[in-house]
Amino acid sequence: MDTCKICGRKNPVEDANFCYYCGASLREGEEGLAINASLIKELQEPVLENPVPQGDAPANGAFVPRSDEERMLAEGKPFSKWKWFGTFLLLLIPVYGWVAFLVILCISAFGTAATGERKEMAKGLLLFVVVFAVFMIIGMVQMFSNPEFMEYYNQLMEEATASMK
Repeated sequence: MDTCKICGRKNPVEDANFCYYCGASLREGEEGLAINASLIKELQEPVLENPVPQGDAPANGAFVPRSDEERMLAEGKPFSKWKWFGTFLLLLIPVYGWVAFLVILCISAFGTAATGERKEMAKGLLLFVVVFAVFMIIGMVQMFSNPEFMEYYNQLMEEATASMK
């Protein structure tokens, strides 16, 4: 195992050309020295946290967050448990809650501001909703095509309308 001349760590990979930790060249000679010199220069340059003023689009097309929520998404922080809880509470609202829930899932699954984990969870939930809806439709078609069920259903409907008169 070679010891890196730049970071001083021992490489776990034998006969490696580059340091496992910092990427410095482990080769002897001019080529290895040139790679290491450029790496040292790059490591010594100060790194600006956010070189572009907020709200302006940088020349390279990188995303610059404007709000705390956008910053959280840009840093890869997950959708908080309370936001998911609120999203699922929408399901308790009879009709419009389901519509709002599906809209939020679509935005989370296919929107550009969502993190990868949030997109994958939203896509999984959408898949679950679609599969559940297909099974419900198949079950209802089978139930209403059963003559015994239809006879019982019609009898209940007649009793309900008779009691209303």
